[in-house]
Amino acid sequence: MWGQTREGVTHFVAAIATGGTVSGTGRYLREQNPAIEVIGTTFDLPEKPWAESGLNKTFHRHDGYEQLEQDWPANIDLDVVTRLEARTKPEVIDFAFHLARAEGLLLGPSSVLSVKVALELAAEATAVDVFVVFSADHARDYVSAEYDEDWLRAHDLGEIADRWFPGAQAPAGGAASVGA
Repeated sequence: MWGQTREGVTHFVAAIATGGTVSGTGRYLREQNPAIEVIGTTFDLPEKPWAESGLNKTFHRHDGYEQLEQDWPANIDLDVVTRLEARTKPEVIDFAFHLARAEGLLLGPSSVLSVKVALELAAEATAVDVFVVFSADHARDYVSAEYDEDWLRAHDLGEIADRWFPGAQAPAGGAASVGA
């Protein structure tokens, strides 16, 4: 990617996951140009709020971070990652349907997360900024989950199901809605 962009990469965006890709690729890119912004993405999960994670506290050097027990994979190199961005699973799932329908990109949630973050950041970028987004997965493993109407409804994401499954019937006791 460094050569293909004629050494023009200014931002690299990838999901944190185990940290290997964002740290390894980020390290290489920052060796080429230390000004490159390496952006790690993650989900803001209700059972472990992003703001309370040890990774976030350590990255942002919150008081007491020096004593925190590492609760993230050892592959994550916080000296390489220059920025962390989190989004909620529902907003990412909703955006996944947009990407699939409008752009023909059928991606897994981690990849959708990174694309969403990159597009949001790129909206405020300059004309010379070059964003590279790593897509690690596709939607094959998610067609019976995040891309499934029944799964969405069973996981309290009926508003997303209503929006992306036009004319679908809501479960018994609920009114059907037509998606936008």
